[in-house]
Amino acid sequence: MRISPFNASGKRHTSFASIFVYPELENEIVVDIEEKDLRIDVFRASGSGGQHVNKTSSAVRITHMPTGIVCSASRRNPNTATRTGHEILRARLHQREKQKQDDKLQEIHDSKEDIAWGSQIRSYVLHPTRW
Repeated sequence: MRISPFNASGKRHTSFASIFVYPELENEIVVDIEEKDLRIDVFRASGSGGQHVNKTSSAVRITHMPTGIVCSASRRNPNTATRTGHEILRARLHQREKQKQDDKLQEIHDSKEDIAWGSQIRSYVLHPTRW
């Protein structure tokens, strides 16, 4: 309760403040990919490229076994295709971890109770009492 400075008769007003404490989560997401968790398939790319696509296995499909995420890349150079496939996989794993963090925060946010009359935990009187 407080005495409003805008009320000429000095009546008491009730005010509410809602405070919620969130846990501090790691902002930095580190994606660690182990080679033993990957299945790498190399194949010949399709599409335009002339005879080069018929001679060189320049496409790669990388499967991350623990998560089942599959990404593929096709470049003129097989090493570049593999590097690009790894970058795509790293980005998808990063996105997956970020989504897990967001879901955890949303779960915490949803656990908040409604702000309503009678749901307050503590009451403070911030004015002198008049007897």
